[in-house]
Amino acid sequence: MSFHVDDFDAVVARVPTVGASTVTPPMGPDGDRRVCIRDQDGFIIEIMERDPLDDLRPPRWPESGAAIRAVSLSVPDLDKARRFWVETLSLELVDPTLLHTPDMEALWGLPGAKSETLLLRAGDQLIEVQQHSDPAPRPRPLGYLLSDVGILNIALGYRTREAFTAAFTSLIENGYTANVQPNDEGPFTSSYVNDDQGFSLEMFHCAEEIDGYLGFMPEGTWRSATGRPPR
Repeated sequence: MSFHVDDFDAVVARVPTVGASTVTPPMGPDGDRRVCIRDQDGFIIEIMERDPLDDLRPPRWPESGAAIRAVSLSVPDLDKARRFWVETLSLELVDPTLLHTPDMEALWGLPGAKSETLLLRAGDQLIEVQQHSDPAPRPRPLGYLLSDVGILNIALGYRTREAFTAAFTSLIENGYTANVQPNDEGPFTSSYVNDDQGFSLEMFHCAEEIDGYLGFMPEGTWRSATGRPPR
């Protein structure tokens, strides 16, 4: 997972105070530095000084000082990933070097690694899908659960029910399976769909007026007299 932050030095200075550590020293010139940290659970998080999607500046909530900008998936079969993300969900393919160049594999402890990459844009987020050939990826352990890593899935949000329904229908028609059927009415609906490589995709639609009720706005920016979403 990759975060863009406004104050790179302050974030790096706080890393040891929360029990985390950097994988390597920061890389890159001033204004475009990056570093990866390993949290207490062993999960790697990338911190970026420059926003790779600089067309989004200023950020939606400039007071936050940070934004999740990308998530990276390691997959066993890039062709299957292309069919799921590009051919079925119609996500936009962009230049992979917009997010990472090959030398940046050293940031997370894989200097000289070889891989093929798809980089997809979904609104204000990037999804990086990689198939590594060297080192070869390890298979999932016996009894693996989605909850083992601590991040269950990627979620795609849709502002209109029509866009949500079109994407969900495309997935089902192309042979992917849903864990739950979305509801047909109301300001919110969601489902979870499984691809053919063991990944779970959360899909949801919500009307903009219930963003705060669902936790999609910073604390303190939304108030409701009843505590309930609008009907």
